[in-house]
Amino acid sequence: MTAANVQDWREVGSSDLTVRARRYIKDRGISTEVARLNNLRSLTADETAALWGRDCHVEALLFPFSKGYAVARLLGRKEGKFRAPPGRGSRIYVPMLPAQFKHSMDDALERAESLRAFQREVVIQSGMRACHRWEPEILDLGSPYIAEPVAKQ
Repeated sequence: MTAANVQDWREVGSSDLTVRARRYIKDRGISTEVARLNNLRSLTADETAALWGRDCHVEALLFPFSKGYAVARLLGRKEGKFRAPPGRGSRIYVPMLPAQFKHSMDDALERAESLRAFQREVVIQSGMRACHRWEPEILDLGSPYIAEPVAKQ
């Protein structure tokens, strides 16, 4: 069987991850629960070579997106480390998360927006300080958008 004629990627390889595959996901903060939910699979060096050719004779971690598409991460490679079915191109992988992470993405997006707003304010204030040779008693930076000179007392 080659990668071009796989009928169901969710059944290729083994759901029992190898030591190297477990280390790979652990190093990237992926829990075994998330790996199980997403049906991550191990491929032996022989299975990987059978699917993608002799130059891919290494262990791999398989990410089955669906029945008809998967990506393999060739473990131990620095270059040419990902393989997909021939002629299928790359796709965005959106993993399934446990129920406890239901609101994590919304919270992360809110924090990211707050951080962007803070960064905009810091950049504006930093630029104003540089342009006006800012000194606290000369320039009031109460508003990050409007700089008004403060009268000396």
